[in-house]
Amino acid sequence: MIFNACYVKAYVNNEQDYSVEGKISAFIPSSKTSRALFSTVLPLYEIQIAKIFWHWQTWLNIGYLHAKGRALGCNSKTKIRVVPVTFGLSYLYIIDDAWTMHTGIGVCWSFLKNKDYSPFVLNNNSGQTAGGLFRLGFTRQLTNHTFVDLFTQYLYQKFSFNRSDPSKYTVRNNFDISGFCLGIGFGGNF
Repeated sequence: MIFNACYVKAYVNNEQDYSVEGKISAFIPSSKTSRALFSTVLPLYEIQIAKIFWHWQTWLNIGYLHAKGRALGCNSKTKIRVVPVTFGLSYLYIIDDAWTMHTGIGVCWSFLKNKDYSPFVLNNNSGQTAGGLFRLGFTRQLTNHTFVDLFTQYLYQKFSFNRSDPSKYTVRNNFDISGFCLGIGFGGNF
């Protein structure tokens, strides 16, 4: 009996209880400063591995976000790389044989590397921070082993930079790279 081949079949038949998914999403920073520095929409690439049990799914997600922009005021080049690693739990709502809705929360550990070309700030910053994630989406089973995932999520991640030399540089205390994502993923069950 197949309720939803992507998720519930895994539990009912005790097969295909893992999935691997590649995702791409439009990341919209919630911070006005981040949008002004880089862009209002940035690409976020992710790979997710998930384990399904009953109507629940645990997942591990690794993402990559890269952006180039211009510093405010002096117009110097700046760029960032962010690698969010998230782990969480989702609940699966079965709609019919092909569709499942999922909602979940997770914790995030993000790594950031920032390169500024301005003479007024520290040129290289890197940091790590804890954050969180909330997600909502719909999964459509395409075949017994493949699916497409339409999702939205909010990623909360604020970085703190306490290293600075006030005699030479502008003091930078934090950087907010939180934001909304709207994306699509393609995956397989095994």
